[in-house]
Amino acid sequence: GTRNGHTPLIRIKMLVMVAGSVLFTFLQEITHICMTKYYYGFGDMSRSIQSVPEFRNCPMAISVGEGILLLVMVRVWIAIVISILASMVSVVVRNEFVAMLTIVVCFGVELVFAQSLLLTEGLNFLKCINPFFEWNMINVLGTYLNLNILGNAIGKECVAFVVSVIVLLVCIVVSERIFHRKYQIRTQSRLDMIALLWRRKTAFLWKNVHLLWFELYKTLFQQKRIFLVLFMMVLCIVQANTFDDIRYYDNAYEASYNSYMKKISGK
Repeated sequence: GTRNGHTPLIRIKMLVMVAGSVLFTFLQEITHICMTKYYYGFGDMSRSIQSVPEFRNCPMAISVGEGILLLVMVRVWIAIVISILASMVSVVVRNEFVAMLTIVVCFGVELVFAQSLLLTEGLNFLKCINPFFEWNMINVLGTYLNLNILGNAIGKECVAFVVSVIVLLVCIVVSERIFHRKYQIRTQSRLDMIALLWRRKTAFLWKNVHLLWFELYKTLFQQKRIFLVLFMMVLCIVQANTFDDIRYYDNAYEASYNSYMKKISGK
């Protein structure tokens, strides 16, 4: 054991999980924004977001560009909370299949709540803190709603953020506590001693003893996650090449006519 026990190890594990989630979400959102900008355009990014019909009820005095940036930040934050929650489940439930099943069930329940609950119902609080609800830009910026919290009218955005921070902190504390109790270092066998000796002899090749590096190495190479990353990158490139060329028309009638002719061509 060490002076801090397993605390540095579990924190590094959660940091790796968060880093992967943030990177994936950020790349996904940036790719989506760039593709949308390229094919459809955003117009004047400095105009008020209320000028867009879907966001005329937005209570914030922000521009369209600021709204898009805020959406990316919200989705990255949701990814961080979900990654920490998933880390806690994997620590509490040591069986990988059961842990994955638990996460899927939790997401299924949240999806049902997001689809079935209404903002006009008494349980609208559960809908406003739902990650599926908050993932939608129209729900975040285009819906104005105050929740009754202890007799005070508080905006749904503030309530959702506070609840997410509480969930994040609780998951971190629970993960550290359970990791300390469940995951103890076992006695080394002769094979472990040989492997440890080999690592010491070849340590000069790496010249790095930081836990973050080893967790990244284990996640990407030992657990073969690097192939998933490469597959997703190739898939994004292939999907991007399947889009049709951009065509501009003088008016809506000409655009509709060409779209119709394209659909029936060859029939």
